[in-house]
Amino acid sequence: MNISKLAWVAVLCLTFGLTGCGRKVPDAEFDQLFSRVYKEFKVDIWTAGGKAKIEDQKKTGSWNPKTKRGSNQLRGILSVSGEGTSCTEILKLVDQFVQTRTGSYHIEGDIPSSITGEQQHIHTMWMYNWEKRHGELHVWLFPYPDGKRIAFAVYHYETKRS
Repeated sequence: MNISKLAWVAVLCLTFGLTGCGRKVPDAEFDQLFSRVYKEFKVDIWTAGGKAKIEDQKKTGSWNPKTKRGSNQLRGILSVSGEGTSCTEILKLVDQFVQTRTGSYHIEGDIPSSITGEQQHIHTMWMYNWEKRHGELHVWLFPYPDGKRIAFAVYHYETKRS
């Protein structure tokens, strides 16, 4: 099989291009770019005190070096121990997390005391600014009718402010 020189150059460029797309952000650069809210948020905060266990957790994310924008998506199911563990408690843990890591933030929507009527999910969003970055942390909770599990979805991003 005879491959021309141009074909080899194309193969090498494609290989280096794909390798570059998956490059790891150096820790020092990452530390300068993103806030503690973005770097440290994990759904493990909901397992504090042994009231909940995380099942079927999936995480994806991306980082765009040109725009300096990062995003994370998390989803899974929390198995709760019943007594005293509610959507409200879970959202309060997120609120405490954000509050201790940034002094300037805003909650869009409320932390409801319960789910009533036809409401079958809760969406709460924390918006915050850190140095020259803006971040949003969206949390959706979907309680199961049995009261023993809560499905969750999280979308979190930070971007450079104009």
